[in-house]
Amino acid sequence: MSRPAYGNITTPRAAGFLGLGMAAAAVAFGSVAVAAVLLMVGWLIPAGAVLVVGIWAVVWMARGKRQGRSSLEQRMNARRFRKAQRKGTVKYVSGPASRIPDGASRAPGLLAGTIPYQGTDAFGQEFGMLWNPRDRTATVFFSCAGQGRGLSDQSSIDLLVDGWAGFLAQAGLVADLVQIAVTTQSTRDPGERLPAAVAGARANHGTADPASLGEAGTFVRGTVDEIVQTINWNMPRISQHVALTFSGTEIASEGTVARQAEDMLADLAIQMPALAELLTGAGALTVSRMKIADIVDYAFVAYNPDRALAVERARLNGGTNLSWFEVGPAAAEAGLEHWEHSGYVSRTMTVWKPPAGFFMDDSLTALLLPDGVSEQKRVTMLYRVLGPEESIAALEADKTNRLFEINQGGKAATAAAGRDLGSAVDGADEQAHGAAVVRFSFVMTSTVPKGPDQKIRLDKAGAALRRACSTGVQMSIRPSDGAHDSGHAIGLGLGVMPATHATVSAAMRKSL
Repeated sequence: MSRPAYGNITTPRAAGFLGLGMAAAAVAFGSVAVAAVLLMVGWLIPAGAVLVVGIWAVVWMARGKRQGRSSLEQRMNARRFRKAQRKGTVKYVSGPASRIPDGASRAPGLLAGTIPYQGTDAFGQEFGMLWNPRDRTATVFFSCAGQGRGLSDQSSIDLLVDGWAGFLAQAGLVADLVQIAVTTQSTRDPGERLPAAVAGARANHGTADPASLGEAGTFVRGTVDEIVQTINWNMPRISQHVALTFSGTEIASEGTVARQAEDMLADLAIQMPALAELLTGAGALTVSRMKIADIVDYAFVAYNPDRALAVERARLNGGTNLSWFEVGPAAAEAGLEHWEHSGYVSRTMTVWKPPAGFFMDDSLTALLLPDGVSEQKRVTMLYRVLGPEESIAALEADKTNRLFEINQGGKAATAAAGRDLGSAVDGADEQAHGAAVVRFSFVMTSTVPKGPDQKIRLDKAGAALRRACSTGVQMSIRPSDGAHDSGHAIGLGLGVMPATHATVSAAMRKSL
């Protein structure tokens, strides 16, 4: 049985002229127009100066691209970081010495203003919600666990892929669902769950007393004890959760009104059972609602990796009793190449070039597995599903831009240009038959202990990520230099929307 391939992925960009980006082409035409006017009135020297400055600006904007960033973007990024260093905003201190008025240990940066809410859905199950008053968004969370590829044949895997595609298509019809984040985290298991499970099973089955066992039972008990004492420690542990972010702002075209946190909590309480059912059908076979306590413990360990063992023990004995305003690190400082927090350093990578060509259902396997270097490795896939009207506008604009690019200059079209045009045409055809347009990206974070070898370990983790991204899926990634603190917050999958915090607008980035 042949395996299906997936693809038709493009990068939105504005059509330029003769190989120049839209912004560079605009500068070029503007310079020529101004110089022509100056020549008409006889100002030769000013006209020449305008042309020289225009040519320099065009060359500067067209050259010097590094990992998808233009020279302008690189300079703006470096300047913003230096400014933040001078103002001292790259440092975070919690407690009484903090700049926070109440002295709480809040999550730093993009998550600092979020507020937790606990609700109960229509089936009586509790769930947690994070409200972001700045963006007016509410995020709910589901812990998921699939059955894995080892227990599935190819037809079952194809059905799971179809189920996830159907879930994304349905998401595009929900007007206020603005982002879907799927986070896969691999950590070192503290080793507390298995001993607790074994002790509980023995107590329930009356085998806690060794004297009650026969010879065979004693052998089995010894084998289990050996596994608990040796193999159980420092084993990789993989967990996944899905975060659905809903907007509380008014959407006049859809007839929705502005809503506060309490309104969002009431609305989502009705929708939670249906959302859980959709996720189950999309391949997340075991789906459970995450309570605020679960979200708090997850965030606390992400900011304070050295407390993972204490948190694990507390959860096995009634809970940590931490609040959302205690999840932040004791201290943190953002560097150009990493983010330091609570004795650990993290580096975040993002995708700047999408998968080249087609990919298979298992192309992301290497990326999601533990790398053997990081104390914590987190891969978050961000999805923004466009509605039918937005999909049509985006695809038509993409097709128009590709046609303009392929027809200018009087030269034969390159294979890459022809492929881009074909993807645009195929996308428009698929959308006409009911497919949804999905904007997506990846945020990958590696965390290692702080120390003399931290740079070596971060470089090894980064190399492992690059190898994984080039295996099967063929993506190009780059470090979030100067923004690793923000990248860490986005990569947690807690409802932060990158587009609302971007310093360079999407239109400007496409034109560059």
